[in-house]
Amino acid sequence: MSPKKNTLGITVKKSQDFSEWYTQLLQKAELIEYSAVSGCYILRPNAYHIWEKVQELFDKLIKTDRVRNAYLP
Repeated sequence: MSPKKNTLGITVKKSQDFSEWYTQLLQKAELIEYSAVSGCYILRPNAYHIWEKVQELFDKLIKTDRVRNAYLP
């Protein structure tokens, strides 16, 4: 029996280098891409949809405690 192949194209194991594994996962899932500006990335449509759903859920939770939203860059 041949060794199990990684069909996702991720080149590192999660247990060996979590940061690199996670970065590759996000890119292979087409959730983000990196820009030419160091430290900046682009949230692609599916990632932005997930972000909006997280905000929606969190907003409902904090509003019950009368917390006001704030935005920090």
